Amino acid sequence: MDTTEILTGFTDELWQSSPHTISSRVFYARKWLDFASRPPEKWDRALVIRFLKRLEAEGYAKGTQRNIFQIVKRVFDVVQVTWPMGKRGAPKVQASDVIKSALELDEIRAMVEVAKAGHLQADHSCFLALSTTYGLRREELVRVRGEHIDYEMERIWVDTCKGGVQRYHLIPREIVPYLRSHDFSRAYSLFDMSRLYGEIEKAAGLPHRDGAGFHAIRRPLDTILVQWDYIRCKIFLRWKLTGDMALAYVTLDPLKVDREVFEVHPFLPFWRK
Repeated sequence: MDTTEILTGFTDELWQSSPHTISSRVFYARKWLDFASRPPEKWDRALVIRFLKRLEAEGYAKGTQRNIFQIVKRVFDVVQVTWPMGKRGAPKVQASDVIKSALELDEIRAMVEVAKAGHLQADHSCFLALSTTYGLRREELVRVRGEHIDYEMERIWVDTCKGGVQRYHLIPREIVPYLRSHDFSRAYSLFDMSRLYGEIEKAAGLPHRDGAGFHAIRRPLDTILVQWDYIRCKIFLRWKLTGDMALAYVTLDPLKVDREVFEVHPFLPFWRK
């Protein structure tokens, strides 16, 4: 079986899943196939272990590694090759692996100020603008491409991860210059995103704290918005709706929610002149 046939078989088994779930899992299945680059009959335990080490080197969190591990196992099933890792081979997630750092408002303001002053490179300022506006995770940041942005319609497509809702967002005018200055044709890795965050942190004169990254911007944004309006917060931050049937029936227009959120957004005023 070639890559196309394997991915077709893999996708067929997900026929009951949401389009986003299918897209996300196929992405990681393809990542495995690109890494393996050999016929399935030659896949073995050593190859899977090297792949897991590659994921760790690229900056994937333990929980994400564990999810990808299960996706790779399903690919083995599709090609009918015996899974070599046993029942307990999945990456283990310890409590110490989950560090939930969150920035204070004055720290986020300091980051924005160095961007506005021109002390950051264009890509640093762009990703900071996207993070502070939409609460994008590292993986969501690396997925943004030039074709996802329509300046005329003032919209951006967000390819959400972790089972969240993929959707268009409105682009507030405050961040447009920072998006336009960035070359979206360049590819970035999760490791790149961690490095960029550290460089922004340093330029702003902030001490580094363990576990801090772009998620440390998403958390305070969620904390503030959820106290303002729980439903609109979940829609704006694209939280998955699984298990929340009451919210699943909500018919609010996401773009209207964007406008409402922008009126109370805690970080957007930092970008204004």
